[in-house]
Amino acid sequence: MYTQQDLERARSQARTSALTAGGLLALGAALLAAGLALRIKGLAAAGLVAPAMAAYFVYDVWCAPRCKYVRFLKDLLGGRSHLARGRILSISAQARRSEEGVGVYDVSVRLEGEDRDTLFYWDVQRPLPQVQGEAPVEITAYGRYIVKICPL
Repeated sequence: MYTQQDLERARSQARTSALTAGGLLALGAALLAAGLALRIKGLAAAGLVAPAMAAYFVYDVWCAPRCKYVRFLKDLLGGRSHLARGRILSISAQARRSEEGVGVYDVSVRLEGEDRDTLFYWDVQRPLPQVQGEAPVEITAYGRYIVKICPL
């Protein structure tokens, strides 16, 4: 089950990575200003390019995914969830990015009263559920994202 502590932890990680990217940009601005004040073109160019590239890298690799995860957790904790009963057929071994930018495992579930499989998502930051074969389970889900799995 997701808790408010999970959201606070994710916000803290996103804040740390945003401050790192901002610090790199501030360093670049300081080097650019020093290079312009001292009239050293190489320092000004290096101060503009290198920290800006590093800041963009930090933002793209660490900050943006963490901000998307914070948005996901806020939606998950504040949104409506629904219950579904069925059997878990398979859980993919390969993680991927969902449409919202969250890392997920694909979980194939055969719901009660359905003749087709339904695709749900399991968050990669959570330990995989321990389910015995095709034992019946009750799934609490927000959209297609599994919040909790309880064996029946």
